Amino acid sequence: MILLVPVRVRGSMARSTAYSILDNFKITSPEVPAKLILKQYGRLFYFSGFCEESRNDFGFCRYDGHEYQIFINRDLAGSIGNFPYAHELGHIVLNHFIDFDTNYLSDRQLWLLNREADIFATNFLMPEPLICKYVNMPITSVREIGQYKNGFGVSWEALINRLDELHLCTRERIENIFATEKKSFEQTAAAYK
Repeated sequence: MILLVPVRVRGSMARSTAYSILDNFKITSPEVPAKLILKQYGRLFYFSGFCEESRNDFGFCRYDGHEYQIFINRDLAGSIGNFPYAHELGHIVLNHFIDFDTNYLSDRQLWLLNREADIFATNFLMPEPLICKYVNMPITSVREIGQYKNGFGVSWEALINRLDELHLCTRERIENIFATEKKSFEQTAAAYK
């Protein structure tokens, strides 16, 4: 068996694989059940605190040639929604553990594989057709952004990045919404002092 060495991020493959998995599982609305789908590919375990094997603190995956073991940091996963589950699923369905010997890759090569898993996770949890169908434009409030964040089961950062990436609502526009509401809240609070 000849193992490959990653040389570039295969973004279009990661994106099309995400859409293929969504299609296979007949996912047509948010929130994508990433944890449930991941469990169909391997055994899921949790850890707390720091783990030497986890390069990103959120989780990691092992493959022994027969079975995937997925480890998710229960302390951090709640703050970022389904992303750790989708990210590890990305590594599995993109064949990172079959095509590459991850024990012998450079930091740059591992970064390429992690970037592919991130692209997979983004498109898996927030596919463009679902974003366009369920996110009403223009976005005008923090509450609205929060509802979409919860509906897609992702973090604030992940949703904001996706809206910006799809050119639906720029990061600058969202920052202005947050700043305007914060200023309004502060003025209201000052009026009651």
